[in-house]
Amino acid sequence: MKRHPELAVRKAQGLSTARAKGMTRQECAKYFELLGNVLRENNLLNTPQKIFNLDETGLQLNNNPGKVVTNKGAKMVNCITTAEKGETISIITCVNAEGSFLPPCCIFKGKNKKIEFEDGLPPGGKVIMGEKSAYVASDIFFQWFQEFFVPRKGLGKVLLIMDGHSSHCSNVELLDYAVANDVILFCLPSHSTHWLQPLDRSFFKPLKTY
Repeated sequence: MKRHPELAVRKAQGLSTARAKGMTRQECAKYFELLGNVLRENNLLNTPQKIFNLDETGLQLNNNPGKVVTNKGAKMVNCITTAEKGETISIITCVNAEGSFLPPCCIFKGKNKKIEFEDGLPPGGKVIMGEKSAYVASDIFFQWFQEFFVPRKGLGKVLLIMDGHSSHCSNVELLDYAVANDVILFCLPSHSTHWLQPLDRSFFKPLKTY
């Protein structure tokens, strides 16, 4: 280490074998070639308002305590939080290449929705209840697609870039609905979203930090 000052000891982050193998130069080249062809064939190259990116993420309702200043040697350093254990919710986020965001759609676990769940949501935002879990199931995604995306996408063909999760691609009714409403569904390559998903790369980290 003394002979090579350009080196440093860093804590490694875990990366699954599937992601390591899926994120290759060949797979990326195929993806961007196909993406370019789709944009050219549908005259979408110079229309950023018609190119959308969709992703979901989980958010903890319990705030995470940060660093505080205290006396040296203090054994107990506490910070007030909203609860002992936070419940996780899912949020569906969609933005176009111009930077215009659709209103957020939050998924809570449970049957009955309380009015206060939507307090403080941006205009147009909505809470949907998931009976079994707060994850985005195919029926919830279809509901979002019908009520949130299609009415706001604008006229003409649009491209919606998303991951290939089963909740996005397994519903035949959803696929037919997309075709009927001029929406081109374009899936990212498997095990590559940690690098190729725009919302993952640019938006979710600052959102969770905030």
